Amino acid sequence: MLKVLYAGSPEASAVTLKLLIENSKSQDFKIVGVLTNPPSAKGRHKDLIPTPVADTASENNIPVFTPEHLDSSARDEISKFEADILVCFAYGHIFGPKFLSKKGVATWKVKKSMVKKLKKGKKYKYKVTYGKDTVSKKITIKK
Repeated sequence: MLKVLYAGSPEASAVTLKLLIENSKSQDFKIVGVLTNPPSAKGRHKDLIPTPVADTASENNIPVFTPEHLDSSARDEISKFEADILVCFAYGHIFGPKFLSKKGVATWKVKKSMVKKLKKGKKYKYKVTYGKDTVSKKITIKK
């Protein structure tokens, strides 16, 4: 089973995460963790509000990690998820070369134009990057 680490923050990213969660039940992958921005202060009383992605992950009992920076301690925590692939859509942090060069972790950067295709329930061909190698894969998102 493919272990997926999801990275995102805004509502549009939460919609994509919901689609992946729904489809993980029928396909051979599992969301093992979520990276998102830390809760931000909002409103008159400056209450800390989690991101929509954090809310979605919590509702589905998926571990949430909210680092301020992707430094070495954050990378060590993230490696505990033992993910095979990182799926990123509107996360808000830049994944540097030290993060992306971790052995065995592939990346799939979701773009806004892809989300419309995902919502329509079509088969979508995407490229997964394993370090310097790029491999084409297909995923079917059913709605």
